[in-house]
Order: sequence, then C-alpha cells, then structure tokens
Amino acid sequence: MYLGLDLGLTVVKGVVYNEEGTRLYRSAAKPIVLNPREGFFERDCENLWQSVKQVLKDITNHINPKDIKGMSLSGYGDGFYLLNEKKELLDNGILSYDRRANSIVEEWELKGINDEALKLIGQKLFPAMPPCLLRWYKLNKLEIYKKIHHILSCKDYIRFKLTDEIATDYSDASAGFTKVDTQEYSNELLRLFDIPEVMQALPVIKNSYDVGGFITATVSEETGLMKGMPVAVGAHDISACAVGSGAIKSDTACMIAGTWSINEVVDVAPHIGDGWMCRNFIEKGLWLHQSSSPASAINLEWYLNNYILLDKDKFDELIYQEIEKEIKDVNTKVIFLPFLFGSPFKNGLGGFNGIKGDYKKVDLLRAIYEGVAFNHRYHIGLLEEAFNIKKIRLTGGASKSEFWSQMFADVMDKNVEIVEKPETGCFGNALIAMLMLGKLKKLDDIKDYVHIKDTFRPTKSYNEKYQIYLKCCKSLEEVWALLNNLD
Repeated sequence: MYLGLDLGLTVVKGVVYNEEGTRLYRSAAKPIVLNPREGFFERDCENLWQSVKQVLKDITNHINPKDIKGMSLSGYGDGFYLLNEKKELLDNGILSYDRRANSIVEEWELKGINDEALKLIGQKLFPAMPPCLLRWYKLNKLEIYKKIHHILSCKDYIRFKLTDEIATDYSDASAGFTKVDTQEYSNELLRLFDIPEVMQALPVIKNSYDVGGFITATVSEETGLMKGMPVAVGAHDISACAVGSGAIKSDTACMIAGTWSINEVVDVAPHIGDGWMCRNFIEKGLWLHQSSSPASAINLEWYLNNYILLDKDKFDELIYQEIEKEIKDVNTKVIFLPFLFGSPFKNGLGGFNGIKGDYKKVDLLRAIYEGVAFNHRYHIGLLEEAFNIKKIRLTGGASKSEFWSQMFADVMDKNVEIVEKPETGCFGNALIAMLMLGKLKKLDDIKDYVHIKDTFRPTKSYNEKYQIYLKCCKSLEEVWALLNNLD
C-alpha cells in the first residue's frame, strides 16, 4: 500500500492506495487560516501539524500501518515556513494568497525587476512568492530575517516534522529561487531581489521521488505510522495533480477547477511568456507551465453560501445535481466575471453584467457556471501561444459535475477527460511513492495506473459569448482601477 498526503490551502487530505492503485481509505481535516491584518493570510503551524496527525492517526486506525510501504506528500505552492538555526519556527506560515508584499511587487515592476525576473526565472513576480515575502521581512521584520536558517515550503515543513530531515524538490525550489534554464539556485537572482543573505537558508534540491527521510520514533508513536517508513521528497500540489491525472505530455493540459483556476502543461523544454509561469516539474529536465488565477469554482461556493444560505458541509455532488436540474435548459445573456478573489486582468473585480428585472436566480447561477469556464478558456488560450493542446484532463470540484464538465468541453472546444481517481493530488503522491520504491521504474510508467472515467466532447459553441466576455474584461479595466482606489 502507498499513502498520498495533500496539504491544500483549505483541507489536509490523506488517501491510501493498494498495489493496483485502488483507493482504500480517505481521511481529511481542515486547518485554520489566520487573518491578523488586511492582506495577511497565515497558517497556525501547530494547528496544521495537529491536522496532519489527525489524518494520519485516522488512517492507521483503519489501515494496518505495516502494510503501508511508503508515502509522498504535496502542498500549496509559494508562501513559506521559516526556521532558525535550531530548526524552531520563527513566525506563522504564510499562505499563497497573502498580499503583504503588494507594494514591493509594484515597486519592482516600476524598476523593471519584474521583467528581468521573467527572463531569469520564467515567471513574473507576485506578492506571495517567497523572494517577495523575504524582501518584506527584510524591510519590516529584520529581527526575524536575520535569524532565518531554513526556508521551507508547506510540504517541506511537514516532511521535516515527519522525518526531522530538511530538503526540497525541483517544483517548490522554482518558486522564485532557481534559474529557468539551469533549474538550480542562483546568487544572481538573490542579488536581483536584494536578499543575498538567504542563499545559505535554501534547502538542498532533489527529485520529488527521491527519499526525503524516514518516519521518526516520535511520529510513529503519535500517528501509528511505522517507524522508519520512507517518505518521498514530494512536490508542489499542482505538479502532483499533473502526475495523478497523467497529464505529463505537452499535448494534454491538466485543468484544476477549484479555489484557483489552474491550467498547466508539462514539457521537456522551458517556454517563457507573459501569460504563464514556467516552473520546474518533479524531476530535473522537465518544466511545468502554469497559467492561473484565483477565479474558479470557488465563485459558485461563495454565491451559494451567501445568497442561498447553503451549509458548507453540504457542498458536494448532490448540490451540483440539484442546481443543474434548474439551469440545464436556461439560456441567459448574463455575463459573470468570476473575479471575486482575484483576476488574471489588472485590477479585475467580479460582477454580473447584463442583468434585467425579469431575470431569475437560475440566470445568475448559469452565468456563474459559464463565467468560470470562460476564465479557464482564457488561460488555455494563453498557453496555446506555446503549446498544441489537443485535450484536457479536468480535476477539482467542477469535475464532479457532468453538466459542468460538458460545458467545459463546449467552451474549450476540446475533449475534456475526467480521470477515475477523484483526489488527483493524493493519487499523484501515491504514484511518486511508487517511483521512490521502484514499483514504477520511470515517470512514463504512470500511464498504466491513470484511467479515464468519462470523456466529454464538444456539442455546442460558446465562441460568440466568450468574445463578449473578453470585451467586458478588457473594457472595464479603467473602471476597476477607479473602484479599487475609492476610499
């Protein structure tokens, strides 16, 4: 058996799979999010660790831990966890939608540092990227900055707690610290960001399927996992999802429709462009190209929770079915801009466009479904500047809905495939554990374990409405700027 652990922004999930890749048991917990000030989003590290132990203990209560051969883990990207020389925490963990470094990114954009970064690291800077946050600490919390001895991603911090070993993988190392061509750390980059002192704090880089450590005696006592069980280095969660969905060739995009609209393509060469981030994949010599924004299925959850007073615990496949019975035959002219939590457009704000007095709730719900799909199409269009994408593997909350999956196929005008495993991140980690232990000999071998449950083919065209959606986005940029600057 193999254990896959995924440390998301909202949920910690653990899933055990057998030798054939069949899911045997799943457990989950929700760590808390701290919001001490506007724009500051943090994680209580002790609460996160307790959530992880809760999941692992639940698993070993239902699965014989002696049968679990190994595990791997993934976590949200960017943000970080800072340790001192004694490997003690210096501050709360930082989440990937933290905005405290906004002014630093804006200043760097004016100075041309953003453009230079694109050439060197293959991606533009954003506030929660570790170099931006480190610069913020240097300017605002110098006493902590001076004590930094280890800079860890979320998954690297939890693996440290499990094994007492410190390392990272290529995917997380590329969150601003590695050059896009060499895939290795660079003093040139740290000087560009004016944080040269942190080079000594960056962990050694390994492939995701290398051994990252072994379960300690203390962790064994607290979780039930076997002492000495090997733990793979692991990966950034979006890389684990690409593995779990089998989207590891450049003709297939992995599309994650959850909190974020994540759209990604893996290739054997790096491609640099304004519309995507080019980061390392799980082994050296592969790159993951990601075009994304925090503007996906979370918009529907927000609407239901705030305007239909839906209990969050009831947000599951049944809710999709109930909604879709009402909206499947609705033909609405309303355009929804799904930018409630962020946007790929500068200053972008969410909203409904084209509402009339005789429109009903179903018109708004249908517009939300369409608007989310339109945003994913926008990102796919950017990636198609570099890649010939023939099909899409859809994962995340929207993939639970046959209606929405068909809409994605129609909006993208491409075949959309749904993989058999619902938690592709956890399954991707189980496959990485298999690679670590030699059950799989090479990355391409995952094709024998990834199976397609459903394929949705285009049946109608959304091209005309999508072009109107784009015009709305582009024509409102000046209005959005004015609204954002209101007192």
